[in-house]
Amino acid sequence: MISANRSKELNEASTSRGNQLCNDCHKCYDWIPHHVNTQISCVGFIAVMCKNLIHTIILKKKDILFKSKVFKVDKLTYELERSRELGRVIVHVDMDAFYAAVEMRDCPELKDKPMAVGSMSMLSTSNYHASRFGVRAAMPGFIAKNLCPNLVIVPTNFDKYRAVSAQVREIFSEYDPHFMPMSLDEAYLDITEQRKHWPETMRTYCICDASAGVFKLGSGKVSESEKDERSPVLFEESPSSSPSLSGADRKAEVFGTSAEEAVREMRFRIQQKTSLTASAGIAPNMMLAKVCSDKNKPNGQYRIPPERQAVMEFIQDLPVRKVSGLGKVTEKMVAALGIVNCDQLGQQIALLSLLFREPPDSWVYILHLILLPKFLSIFFYISVCVCVCVYVYHINKDTFI
Repeated sequence: MISANRSKELNEASTSRGNQLCNDCHKCYDWIPHHVNTQISCVGFIAVMCKNLIHTIILKKKDILFKSKVFKVDKLTYELERSRELGRVIVHVDMDAFYAAVEMRDCPELKDKPMAVGSMSMLSTSNYHASRFGVRAAMPGFIAKNLCPNLVIVPTNFDKYRAVSAQVREIFSEYDPHFMPMSLDEAYLDITEQRKHWPETMRTYCICDASAGVFKLGSGKVSESEKDERSPVLFEESPSSSPSLSGADRKAEVFGTSAEEAVREMRFRIQQKTSLTASAGIAPNMMLAKVCSDKNKPNGQYRIPPERQAVMEFIQDLPVRKVSGLGKVTEKMVAALGIVNCDQLGQQIALLSLLFREPPDSWVYILHLILLPKFLSIFFYISVCVCVCVYVYHINKDTFI
């Protein structure tokens, strides 16, 4: 068996080789538009210029403007902190390698092979065998083939994926009728109210017979022996994570009434209905729930305890790339200003608002994503992310006049 350190070394080596191969292919195939390469090559120059111009804002004639922006951000932060609802239970569910998983389910011989879904021009996703070679989503198929000569590329079949997604969404609707789908394979749910009115007598149990294709979901009193044997995390207040689901050969599974148990039940039902696994994150707001869903992938879940200290400790070292809407280019630019995690990002929102030209206060809206007190509408959530992505790369020249 390969050790964890050795596995990490292999993954880093494959990623490095993949990046080098991508660079070589850029020169030969020119599959990325010239203006994108030009924009990325300017990042270092722009970042250095930003760093030098900080003194213009803070130490010279824009000092009053800077203090005004700091006051505005501090006031917003205070208001968000006051309205923070740690009692909200927001869940982000993300299917594991969805397109690839559907294809492997329907064609079992692909399970032990490196495979991807897409075409020679672009891949949509890949399985975990292929990812060890550095193959990833949004990579041209011909590059993936160079990284992994034995890679099997399966054409996309969106009719099939939509049908499976409809099955998953049917389950989501039972936990939150107003759930927010973000794509075919992921969604946000607010199960706060559902869990409030879910007494211990409403514990659920699933009886499954994989060979007969029978699935039954029931509720009611469960014996102590069943509770202890079949549900090891029953009624725990706030475990940081839960074990992966058992296989489909289990005859029964019992679930408790906590948020963790509700999500575990949801994932169990998805697996029984579709033969696919899902990962989930549970947190007081949407951004953190999304980050948590990646913590125990694949086929796992993670919850941030609903306590302010736990939330702040989690955010403190969170890389800025984890904030929805901030990509590679923005990451490099803010890194030049000494901003590498969300704690530093929150402290420098005022400065970033002055350094970059954007729609009104789009950088300030990042605070809503980090300190968000409620479940956002899909329009607001996507609008914030798009605004930051599109406009952050332009220096606000008026600030320095």
